[in-house]
Amino acid sequence: MITINKLPLDIIDDVTKKIRPIGAGFFGLADAMYMLKIRYGSPEALKFAESITKTIRETLEKASVDLAKERGVYPAWEGSEWCKKNIRIRNSSLVSIAPTGSISFIAGVSGGLEPNYGLCYNRRTYDGNIYYIVNSIFKAELEKLGIYSEDLMEKISKNRGSCQGIKEIPKDLQDIFVVASDLTPKEHVDMVAAIQKHVDLSASKTINFANKATVEDIYDIIIYAWKKGLKGLTVYR
Repeated sequence: MITINKLPLDIIDDVTKKIRPIGAGFFGLADAMYMLKIRYGSPEALKFAESITKTIRETLEKASVDLAKERGVYPAWEGSEWCKKNIRIRNSSLVSIAPTGSISFIAGVSGGLEPNYGLCYNRRTYDGNIYYIVNSIFKAELEKLGIYSEDLMEKISKNRGSCQGIKEIPKDLQDIFVVASDLTPKEHVDMVAAIQKHVDLSASKTINFANKATVEDIYDIIIYAWKKGLKGLTVYR
């Protein structure tokens, strides 16, 4: 792909072919946690996310080393960190957790490292009819319990897409089916911190705040992220 691809600027094309970076990652993490009954942001979730990222990283590194035996190291390998470690590898970088907004939507799963932003939201057709788009895993759980209904989906949709505090939803489901606005900013940061040691490019992640968040709240989370070793973050208030 890198060899046959032609990038828009010659300088970008030249550098890319010299360092041969790839950025493999994942999507559907939050949905996988729903299926495994793991609360996003919990200690168990941090271990799960790190385990997945570590597996991807180790698998890619082995494949890239094997490829280097066949085709040689990337042209700019001499003097690199890989060279200093005496690891002959085909690609300079391996893992990047992209937002995957479009492809995750097509696949019908959560995007990248992000939690789901809502379990249910509505859409209005051209002729004025309203229909609900519901997380398939959540819907299956409700149908299993015999409590799924359009009225219940309307309640959740009006509750920021969250099932928290909805009396019809059992407590054990509320504990698992959390969405972005249910999490604390620190829980958002902790998820990035859990995987970052296995990511050599970047990880796309939004740190969600309530609309009443203050400048001090945002300052505190930036310092918290810095102490966790993060190099940058995006805040959404």
